[in-house]
Formats: sequence, C-alpha cells, structure tokens
Amino acid sequence: FAARPAQPGVAGLVMQSGGLGFALVDHLSRLGIGISSFASVGDKADVSGNDMLLWWERDDQTRLAVLYLESFGNPRKFARTARRVSCAMPVLTVLAEATPFQETLFEQAGVITTGGFGELVEAAALLATQPVPAGRTVAILSNVRSAGQLAAHAGTTAGLQVRGPAETPAPVQAAAFRETLEQLAADDEVHAVVAIVLPTGATGDLEAAIREASTRKPLAAVVLTQPESVRLIDNRIPAYGSPEAAVRAVARAAGYGAWRAAPRGQVPDLPGVRTADARALV
Repeated sequence: FAARPAQPGVAGLVMQSGGLGFALVDHLSRLGIGISSFASVGDKADVSGNDMLLWWERDDQTRLAVLYLESFGNPRKFARTARRVSCAMPVLTVLAEATPFQETLFEQAGVITTGGFGELVEAAALLATQPVPAGRTVAILSNVRSAGQLAAHAGTTAGLQVRGPAETPAPVQAAAFRETLEQLAADDEVHAVVAIVLPTGATGDLEAAIREASTRKPLAAVVLTQPESVRLIDNRIPAYGSPEAAVRAVARAAGYGAWRAAPRGQVPDLPGVRTADARALV
C-alpha cells in the first residue's frame, strides 16, 4: 500500500497500525533517517514487538527503534527485553490511549513516550542524529527575543534547566551567531543547545552558521520561517518549525539520557538462603 518505497537507513519500526507505519516510513525517509526494517504486525499472530526488539538488539544497522503497540501479550517479557534494548539504543513509542499501566511499563523499561504522531517524528529526528544529552541543562540562543522566551518557558515546563535565553541582534551576521553558539556550547555545565533563527534580508546565512558551528553537544535548530515541522540541516542537525517542538524533543532525549545513566541496581547477597531445602519443599 505504500505510495513510495522506503529509503534504507537506521530506524526499525514495529506497528500495530499499518497506516501509521506507512506514514512514519514516509517521514523518516524524507528526513534521510531511513528504515532498517518495518513490521506491520496487526494482531501479532506470528510476529510481536518483543520479536522485533530481539532482532534489532542483534542488528548492526538499527540505531533507533519505534513502536506502536495497542496490546501486550507478555508485558513482563516486553519490559525485560525493552529495558535491555533501551540501554543500547533509543526506543520510542506513541500512546494513543495512555493508561497508568502502560505509562509505568514504558517508564520502567526506558521507552521514550510521545503524546502524538507529530511529536514522535520530532523526537526521532533528534535521537537519530544527535548524541544523547548528558544532563538536563539546555542553553537557548535566538535572534528573536520573544521566540527565545517561548523556548525557555517550554523548557522549564518540560523539566529542563534553562540557560538564557541568550539573544543576538535581529540582523545578526552568520559569523557572530556562530561564535556565540560555540561559546554557549563550550560551557561544561550545558548539556544541549537550541539555536533559534529568523533569517531575513538583513541577516547573514544563519543556517550556514548553525551547520558550520563546532558544538560537540546535542544541537537542535529552529528556523521560524520553514514550512516543515521538522527537517534536517546537512542531513545531521534537526531543524524545527517552532521553539516548543525543538525543546520537547530535547527534553525527551534528556529524560532518556537520565534513565540510561541511572544505576541499574544489583542482586543483593543473601548468604543465609537454604536453596536445597527450598527446592525440596517446593
């Protein structure tokens, strides 16, 4: 049923909705992220989400897993498998009708949940192209004061620690914007950067400034004049159409980073256990 063939790439998809799956294949192909494998599993008569997670765990090509699951045949096995896979790569999902059970299951397994299809695409664009933030502090740079304030508010609401927003003059030239961006990213306490630009006839090539900047930190761009909700600059930097979308994506990536960095726990040493007696009794 797909209107166009999928472009090869790094995202693995398992969907209980073929329609959403085809739409997601189109978006990820357009972005240049591409598809490593795609299973539309329906009622999961023969292939399940657990099966695909196990496959991607051993597949060198897949670097991002995307799930749309309406049911769980074996929630305990899913949690165990997804937790292990999430330690190696981001696992994303969208919740159509979230229940406390589903939310808790995904949270414990390290699965990144999004509130809608658009947010799923936006988060995937960041996680497929940028490193995972090492913390929750984000620096915001903008040549539009009000757009920077919107981003800062969205970041605080999403649980990020916001630096700035730093402002440049509206008609800033590319070299000056790039220099400021690199200075913000060089701060050891900053874990990610959001660069917001409004290109006008008075500015330099601000997209080039973002593309050429050396940040070495997760970077999300916002181009206020672009028609797409998200696209990639130079096939590697996600550019969003709104400040809120960029900050939401960064917040989800930072949450995933915090989960991945948290101690996994350890099996306690219980020297007094009488295993043989217990087995005989059972």
